[in-house]
This record gives sequence, C-alpha cells and structure tokens, in this order.
Amino acid sequence: MSKPRFSYLVLLVILSIIGLMPHLLQATSPVAGKILLAVESHGEAWYVNPADEKRYYLGRPDDAFAIMRQLAIGVSNNDFNLLEQGKLPPAKVNKLLGHIIIKPEDKGKAYYFEPQKKKLYYLGRPADAFEVMKQTAVGVTNNYLSHLPIGSLTISPTVNPTTTTLTVSPITKTWRWLWNGQEYSISLTLSTSTYKYFAQKPKVFLYTGSLPANWQEQYYGQFLADPLQDKIIAQIVEQLQNEAKSHNLKNDQIADLAAAFIQSIPYDEVRSQRITANPNGASPNYPYETLFLNRGVCADKTLLGWLIFRQLGYGVSIMAYPTANHMALGIACPPNNANYPNGYCYLETTQFYHIGLIPQTISGQAELSTTSLPSLQPPSALANPQFLQKIPGQVYNGLSELKPLINSLQEQFNLKKQLETELETMWPAIQSKNRAIQESEAHLNELKNTGQIREYNQAVPVHNQLVQEYEALRLQYNQKISQFNQAVEEYNRILNLIQPGQNIK
Repeated sequence: MSKPRFSYLVLLVILSIIGLMPHLLQATSPVAGKILLAVESHGEAWYVNPADEKRYYLGRPDDAFAIMRQLAIGVSNNDFNLLEQGKLPPAKVNKLLGHIIIKPEDKGKAYYFEPQKKKLYYLGRPADAFEVMKQTAVGVTNNYLSHLPIGSLTISPTVNPTTTTLTVSPITKTWRWLWNGQEYSISLTLSTSTYKYFAQKPKVFLYTGSLPANWQEQYYGQFLADPLQDKIIAQIVEQLQNEAKSHNLKNDQIADLAAAFIQSIPYDEVRSQRITANPNGASPNYPYETLFLNRGVCADKTLLGWLIFRQLGYGVSIMAYPTANHMALGIACPPNNANYPNGYCYLETTQFYHIGLIPQTISGQAELSTTSLPSLQPPSALANPQFLQKIPGQVYNGLSELKPLINSLQEQFNLKKQLETELETMWPAIQSKNRAIQESEAHLNELKNTGQIREYNQAVPVHNQLVQEYEALRLQYNQKISQFNQAVEEYNRILNLIQPGQNIK
C-alpha cells in the first residue's frame, strides 16, 4: 500500500565525521554554510553562517526554522531561476553557497543552498528545517566545534499551539458506509488551521546520547498525545455510540461498527507509491491529518484506530510488522479467542475485514481475495508483530461468534471445490456421449436414405440407448450444477456475514 508500505524509523542521521584540527582553518572556513552535529556530545545541531562564519544553535523545529530564515539573503526571481537551471555565473553561485536564500518577489519563499552538493532545499515550514538537517548534517568533534565562535539572534518566543486560540476555518466532512446492510454516517467539523498545525508538527524521532531502548514507544506516542486530537476523537466516539443505539446494536457490535468506519476511509495510493520510492523518508500522518485529508496508509489509519478504540474503552496495541512493512491495530481479546497468544485480535485498517480475520497477502494495503479463505491464523509475515503502545481495557468477545462462521465457510468452500471437481470429471463423458449420439444419428440417416430398413431397425435401439444414457448423465450434471450454485450462494452469504462492511457507491 506492488503497493507501498510504511517504514518505521525516521532518525536524524550523521552522514560523516570531520576530523579537522584548528590549525587547518583558512580565511574561509571549510564548514561555512554547513549544518554540523556534535557527535561527541548530545547530537546538538549548529548552522555555520557563511556571512560571519559563526555557528548558530538549531534547537526545536520552530527555533531552527526561525534562525535559518533570519540569516537569509535575498535573491531575485531571475537569478534564482538561473541557479536552478545551472546557468547562474560561477561567481554568483559561489557567493550563495551555504546561504539561506529568500525570494522577496515570490512571497518570501526560503531555500537552503547546501554548499557541498550545491543543492537547493525548500524551507516552507519548521518540519522542512529538520528534514534538511537529516539529509545534509555533518558530524564534528567537540574540539573542532569549540574553535567556531557562537552567534546569537533574538528569536520571538514560540507560542504553544495547544494553548493558543487557532483561527477556525471550518470544513464539514461526512463519512457514509454500509455495515450489515445498514447505512451509517459520521459528520465532523474540521479546521484548516488545526490541520496545518498537525501537518507542521515534527514527524521524526530525535534523541540525545544513545538510542533509547524504547524509542519506538516514544516515536509513535508523539502521534497519539495531543488535546486537539482527543476532542475530535470524542466526537467520533459519541456519534458511533448514537448510531449503535439507534440501530439496536449490542455488546461488541459497536467495536465492529468502529472498525468499519476506520476501514471506510480511502487508502492513500499516491502517498503509498511515494513511500515505496523512498521508504527511509516515510513517516505517518497524525490522526487529525488522516481525517482532514480523508485518506491514509496502514500506519495512519492504525494510529486513528488506536485513539478511537481507546476512547471506546477497549484495550489496544499498535502491531508493527517490519518484515511485511505493515501495521495493524491490536484489540484486547480473551486469550482463548485471540489471534495472538498474548490476547490480541487483529484489526486490518486498510480494507473491510472483520475484527480477528487476517489477510493472507499484504502489499501495503491488505488484499481482498476471492480465491483464498479468510483466516484466523496469521501467515508468516504477520506471525510475530511488535506490540507497541499497549494499554489495558475492555476485551472484545466477537471472535467466539466468528469461529463457527469460519468453520461453516470452510465446509461450503470444500463442498464447492468437490462439486467443481466432479463437474469437471463428468463433462468429458457428456461430450463423448453427445458425439456418439451425433455419429449414431448420422448413421441412421444414411441407412434410411439408402433403403437399408433392416439394418436401420437394428440400429435404432442402440441409438435410443445412447440417448437415454446421455439424458441420465445430463440430469445428473444439471443436479450437480444446481448443488454447486447453492454452495456458492451459501458461501457468499456467510462471507458477507464475516466481512459485512463496504463503502457506499
């Protein structure tokens, strides 16, 4: 969701280590315009401004973004276009190397002109500044850093977006889907400014010192802890509960309904393809982004599902499958009625699968197959997940009702295959008998036309016997076709009970 998949780790990477000694410093520092990482300390990032050859500390994403833009120099649209095309005179190019470039004639768009590869990086938002750090940073020793003077700028304090009043640009979105033949819907009023807030939040994992043993817990936790998301999740759960009440749903059916809502959100094929092209640069979207965009890959929809099921009171876990490049949601289940020994049922978020059913084929998005049976047993690629962000809660008991349906489906599947084999075996005999009748009929006509009445009368009983045998075979064949059609119909009926959700077309 082949289709692209989700890659699990985005780290701030150290590309190389410069071991330059102080006496090698020249009039123009060899690191002017570069982003440096203190590899012997805590991985602090510094930008060396070519204008004064001082280093400026790049702390949080907002600070890094503000500092890099404040140190920028202006360039005309004409010169910038020539620079992009490789046609700007070398003297001008050398003056721009390592600088942050601003285009005053183009809404103040900012770019970092990396000096080594002479490549432009767009700085549209704070997250872009950290992406630039990730792609271009160079490691240096503390000794080398100590010989670079520190520069300082006055940066306005960053306002905490969770406590400030956001400008509201309301957009109402409605989701409609079918579950068990009934139509359900949810409507949410979402804010463009809130979406932009989440779109600009960091999506990388930053750390100091050694990589923490629980880095994955911390990484995915940052996508799940935000009051703005909690508010919209509470609205979703309230509407799901109202829908369940109005349709007289019982017990765990609200969990089934919630699963169908998550699955109804379209799979993001385009983004999936980008992830396949660059898996190391992949990161999930925040659940609010998934709702606003009304699309997502497996990781996006799993994070959204985690928040919804937690709000419903169920025990949940993120289930990550590195070898399959996939992610799914784990719902707490009784150990004797669970897909995994530690008491979790599998919930596929990318397609309409009943809680507890596990797809046999994953290629980013789970594949729906009409040629293989739904299974409660994880295939090899989904057999050993990493269980992350586990929280206790209510258990889902729906798997006990699903097992008899799977057994019935298996019986109908076996009957269908048996009848199909018998029909394939009978068909050549029917064809052979039909050819024999045609040959016998041609022989009778020849005897009749040549006046060989005695021979004709002798051949008629033989012909009639062939016809009777053919009719008996034909009736038997038609009966098996009827049985086969009944088995297919029953198979499809049970399959609809097992996978009851679908989008409204």
